[in-house]
Amino acid sequence: MTDKPTRANVPPPKKKSFLPEHVAVGAADNMNGERLAPMTFNMPRSWHLEFKMEAAVRGISMKELLQDSYAAYKREHGK
Repeated sequence: MTDKPTRANVPPPKKKSFLPEHVAVGAADNMNGERLAPMTFNMPRSWHLEFKMEAAVRGISMKELLQDSYAAYKREHGK
């Protein structure tokens, strides 16, 4: 008998994240009781990449960046 590892006792390889190590990834905050509504719109790929990178650099989701942007728009336009 050998001590050769079997599938049963070999852990799966760890997946590498595309995010830098300093970016914390937390659990989704979608359990606040309010139903979510999907939003679907198309943007140029270059804009999408810039938006996604901005969110990643700040350590927030694209959804959070969109919400923050809209809040700033409302403040600026007095709504």
